[in-house]
Amino acid sequence: MEIPFVGKRADVLNKQACVAYFNAGKERDLATTLWYKAIQSNNQHFYSCFNLGIKMFLNAETSAGCLIADFGDDVFCHNVKGTITEAIFKLAVGLRTEGLRIINEYIDSID
Repeated sequence: MEIPFVGKRADVLNKQACVAYFNAGKERDLATTLWYKAIQSNNQHFYSCFNLGIKMFLNAETSAGCLIADFGDDVFCHNVKGTITEAIFKLAVGLRTEGLRIINEYIDSID
């Protein structure tokens, strides 16, 4: 099988990681490894960065503050999905004022 191009490789690895993660048990370690490989092949692959970050946050491997800082480099800066993702995440972790400010700025920008 031929090796897919870089963007596609990250997509494939991310999807494999998601399957491994939701198969639970020993496969969760495999999922983490696959997400790291996906990010290594494309360090701004939105879904790989997001999925690994959320997995780490949900398993108390990172704090909300660290995750927000990490996401600032590769998730929140995405030109289509980043702004709303940032707003929703900040609302979800209790940063209501910041989350609402981002949503209001976004709404104002599309009017």
